[in-house]
Amino acid sequence: LILWYLTKLSYTYTSKVPISVNIEGNKFKVTCIAEGSGYKLFSYKLLRKSDIQLSMRDIQATPSVINNDSYVINAYSLQNAISVRVTDLRIISIGEIPEIQISYSQP
Repeated sequence: LILWYLTKLSYTYTSKVPISVNIEGNKFKVTCIAEGSGYKLFSYKLLRKSDIQLSMRDIQATPSVINNDSYVINAYSLQNAISVRVTDLRIISIGEIPEIQISYSQP
């Protein structure tokens, strides 16, 4: 039975993986569709506790039309930024992304 589980975990799977992101103090979770071995998916879901730290330079964002002082994050740029930091899994797509509020300080 243990050998069967070990064999199954070596296969490649596609699964939903919640990923915590922190963009300059704006923390949120995004659900990603990721591909990887059963071992890597299982260990990522079980052991990953810290947020992925990003800055505005890591992503593309445009001002929100609806909310003043909010930005809409480009999904493709966020997917790429996450993929660079989560190297054990292949991020196939990402789910809904909330608008974020960023205050720029004037020098």
